[in-house]
This record gives sequence, structure tokens and C-alpha cells, in this order.
Amino acid sequence: FFIDMAPAYIICIFLLWPEVTERMLSLVECGFYPMKGYRDDEMRLMQNLDVICGSELYYQWIWLAFTGLLFWSAGGIFAVWVILYLNRKRLNVPKVRSVLGFLYNGYEMKEPLYYWELVQMFRKLLVLIVTFVPIPDVRARLILYGMVATAALALHVSFGPYDNRQDGAL
Repeated sequence: FFIDMAPAYIICIFLLWPEVTERMLSLVECGFYPMKGYRDDEMRLMQNLDVICGSELYYQWIWLAFTGLLFWSAGGIFAVWVILYLNRKRLNVPKVRSVLGFLYNGYEMKEPLYYWELVQMFRKLLVLIVTFVPIPDVRARLILYGMVATAALALHVSFGPYDNRQDGAL
């Protein structure tokens, strides 16, 4: 039964991954709140305005978020890589393709680009980290977004991961 349901499990985990990752990162998101009773120059934790970013209590939130990111976000990417790597020589076998194909269909198979979806997940993780980690200077955040986008574009152009056997088919 488990092996028959494996594609459904993989798809559910794959679709939940960005949402759970975003929730983990929101545990450390800080912002300025010019409200009565708060200093204008203090960044506060968005999940709990009583917590000042940089305080001892804030660092407890960071450890909680870091643990979640380590096990769910990075651990999920690593676990999928291990599964794909262990099955790399059998990815075209119909039984393996029916279970794991969701992760690599549409990518070039002549080179080992079956893992490209993991590269995309890592890119999403970097974008979410830049989004949620407290960076008071908006310009610095924009530069980091640009660096992530440039690196992703360079990788895409270098590897050309998408299957193009159908080019000009119509």
C-alpha cells in the first residue's frame, strides 16, 4: 500500500514544502512598529510584538526556526536527493518513474540533471531566507535578491536542464 501511495505522498510533501519553510522563516521576521508604547527605532518580532529583535528571547525563536529549517527544508531537499541518487540508474524503469517521476519528468536525462528540481527548491529557500531574515536596509535586501536571481540564471544557462526533444515538433 505504501509504495502505491508514494507518488501522492511525494506530491503532498513537495507542495507543502514551501509553505512550511515560509512559516519557519516567519518565526524570525522582524519589522519596525511605530506604535504607542514602542520605540520607533526598535525592530520587533512580527509573530510577537513584545519580543525585541536581538534580545535573548528572540534568539530562542531563531533556534526554533533554525531547527525547523534544518530538518524540514534542508533535510527535505537532502532526503529527496538521496532517493533520486540511489535510484539514478533506474529512473527510466516504469515502476520507478511512476513513483518518482514527478520530481524529474521534463528534465534532460542524458546528463545527470534529474536533480534539477532540488536546485529549484534550494533557490526558493534562498529567496525565502532573503525575504524573512531581518535586514533593515531595503537596498541590501534588493541586492541579495539580485544575487540569487543572477546565480539561478547562470546555473540555468550553464546546464540547460529542460528536456528539449520536442523543439520544433509542431
